[in-house]
Amino acid sequence: MRRRPWPTRVRLTLIAVGALLTVLAVSDLVTLRLADSVVSLQALAELNTEVDLIAGGLNWDGSQATLGGQPLPATTIDGTPLEVDLVGPASLLFATRQPSLSAAQMRDLAAQARHQGPDETIVVDNRGRRRRVAWKALDPDVAGAGAVVLVHGVLPTGVYDGPSWLPPALAIVSLVVVLVGGGATYWTAGRVLRPVSEIAATARALSERDLHRRVETPVPGDELGQLVATLNGMLDRLERSFASLRSFTADASHELRAPLALMQAEVEVALGQERPAADCEPVLRSLQDGIAHLARLSDHLLLLARADARTLAPVPQRIWLPEFLDEAADRWQAAASRAGVELVVEAPAEAELTADRMLLRRVIDNLLDNAVRYTPPGGRVHLRGVVTPDGRRIEVEDDGPGIATEDRTRLFTRFARLEDARTPGTGGAGLGLAICAAIAEAHGGRITVVDGCKAGARFVLELPTR
Repeated sequence: MRRRPWPTRVRLTLIAVGALLTVLAVSDLVTLRLADSVVSLQALAELNTEVDLIAGGLNWDGSQATLGGQPLPATTIDGTPLEVDLVGPASLLFATRQPSLSAAQMRDLAAQARHQGPDETIVVDNRGRRRRVAWKALDPDVAGAGAVVLVHGVLPTGVYDGPSWLPPALAIVSLVVVLVGGGATYWTAGRVLRPVSEIAATARALSERDLHRRVETPVPGDELGQLVATLNGMLDRLERSFASLRSFTADASHELRAPLALMQAEVEVALGQERPAADCEPVLRSLQDGIAHLARLSDHLLLLARADARTLAPVPQRIWLPEFLDEAADRWQAAASRAGVELVVEAPAEAELTADRMLLRRVIDNLLDNAVRYTPPGGRVHLRGVVTPDGRRIEVEDDGPGIATEDRTRLFTRFARLEDARTPGTGGAGLGLAICAAIAEAHGGRITVVDGCKAGARFVLELPTR
C-alpha cells in the first residue's frame, strides 16, 4: 500500500526546523569553541603572569625556594592548581611537589628557556596527562648562571574547557528558537496555503454545468494570483468550448434530422400505397439525393472532428500553381456557365507550393461554389494566384452582394449562414468555410475575407511555401 505523502504545510515546517537546527548547531559549536579559546587564553595569561611574578621575586638559599619569604604558590590567582620547578644547569634544584615532568623534559625546556627566552608549550607528563608549561630564565645572582623556573598545570581532558553553564544554556535557547520558529513556519505556511485549499475546493465543485463560475478567492498579485488568473482563463476557454460543442451538436442534429424526416415521410407514403415499380423511381431518386446529402454532411463533420483532435495531417505534395488553378477553373466552368457567370483565372507564370492536393482542392472548390452561387448573372468570378515573399496566396473574388464587416467574425464558424447578406435560400449546411479555415490552419496558413474590387467579397487563402 502506497504511503500517503505528508501535507505541504508539514513538509515546509520540517524543512524550516531542519534549517534552524543546522544553523543553531553550527552557531552553538562556534560559540563553545570561542568560549573554550577564551578560557584557554585566560589560563595561559595567568600562567605567564605567575611565571613573571615568580621569576621576579624568587629567593633561593641553596635548599629552599621562596617568594618574598613565603612558599612558592601552589595555585593561580583563581585557584587553579599549578606546580613550580626550579631547574639548574645540571638538574632539578627545587619543586613545589613531586616532579611531574621527567628529567629529560626539564632539560629540554630549560635549554629552550636559555636560548629562546620566555615561552610556553604543551607536554605530556609522567602520568600521561597534558600540561601547559611556561618558563623563564632567572638572573644569575638568584640561583646561579643558567637557572630556569618552570610553571605548569594540568590541562582538562574534556573536549570543552569553558564555563559549565554555557552548553545547557545554549541547548535551552536553541530548543526555544526551534519551537518558536517551527510554530511560526507552520502558522505562516497555513496562511499562505489557505487560498490554495480554497481554489482546490472550488475546482472540485465545478462540473460542466458550473463552468460559468470563477475562483473569487482574494489573493495577492504573486504566484498565487497568477494561478488564479490561469485557472479562471482555463475556465473561460472550457466554457467557450462547451458552448461551441453544444451549439455544434444542436446544429448537427438539426441538419441531420431534417433530411432524415423527409426521407422517412417519403418511404412511409411509398409503403402506404400500392403502385407499379415504375412509379417508385421518383421516391428512390429523392432518397438517393437525401443519402448523398447526409454522406456529404457526415464527411464534413468527420473532417472537422479530425481538425479539432489535431489529427488532420496534410500529405505534402509539390503543386504547380498555374496548372492547379487551371484545373479548378475547368471543373467549375460548366457550373459558372449555367449560372451566367464568367470565370476568370489569373495565375502567375511560374510558381509552386507544397501542400496536400486533395485538401487544397477541397478549399478551392468550396470557395468557387460560394462565389458562383452568390454572383448574379452577368457577373464575374476571379480565381487568382499571387506569389508573396512569405509564400503563396490564392484569391477567389466575386461580384455578389458582399459580406458586412460585423458578419465576418462569425463567417468561418460552423453552421454559420449569412443568407440575410447574401442571396437568400441558397445556403448549405454552413460548414464549407469552417472546413476551409481548418484545412488552412492544418497547412500553417490562414483564410480571410476582405472587400472585393467591386461590391462583392474576396476570400484570401495564404499558405507558406512549405
